Amino acid sequence: MKTSNYISISYLVFLFGGIFVLFIGAKIHSLNEPAVIWTWQEKAISPFSVVVAEPGADFSVQYDQNSKIGLSFQKGDSCIYPPVEIRHDTLFVHPYDGKVKQQSVIVFGSGIKTVQGKENSTIELKRFGGDTLVVKLNKAVFKHFPDNNQHNKFSLIIHAAESNIQLGSASIQSMELHLSKTEMTGRGTSVSNLTGILNDHSTLSIGHMKKINLDTDSTSTYQFYKSTEVHLN
Repeated sequence: MKTSNYISISYLVFLFGGIFVLFIGAKIHSLNEPAVIWTWQEKAISPFSVVVAEPGADFSVQYDQNSKIGLSFQKGDSCIYPPVEIRHDTLFVHPYDGKVKQQSVIVFGSGIKTVQGKENSTIELKRFGGDTLVVKLNKAVFKHFPDNNQHNKFSLIIHAAESNIQLGSASIQSMELHLSKTEMTGRGTSVSNLTGILNDHSTLSIGHMKKINLDTDSTSTYQFYKSTEVHLN
């Protein structure tokens, strides 16, 4: 056998041997890493019907019979609630200070009727127990990815400017849209009745609908994956 062949074989043995050693080392390291333990803490707050996400705030909203705010955080971390205040039946949620680690915050309530997102804020609706929810957004993000306990079909009225709206496999009774410079996606969403207006380079991409009555300007686009009755102006 030529010397060059011995060199090639030696190189390959060295290469694959190194990869194997790195793989075993990574496995051992992952087994020795302590498991991340999450803990939960909550506190009661006064009832409210409107939730306002102040600029930069990031939290979830979920139906519950009791009004409260909860935190999910790693064991060992400090439990620090974001600054909140209630005035005139409205809950204002402020962002964490830049020196404080962002925590997973959930706002609970039974009579929530309106959520409002201000600039650079993010609101995720986990579960809703009412008939109609009004969503107002200005340069904000709104998400709705319902959990397995979301059984009732409700209606959405959305007013959004320069915002982003993301919907998961939600079942909506009726949806009224007023979008300006806003992107909205919900390929897995089912809507019985969709109405509204798309203006100023807005985009809409949504799943199954039974009835659509939508006004759009020349700069906006839409895509429906399945529909039965469509009226577009």
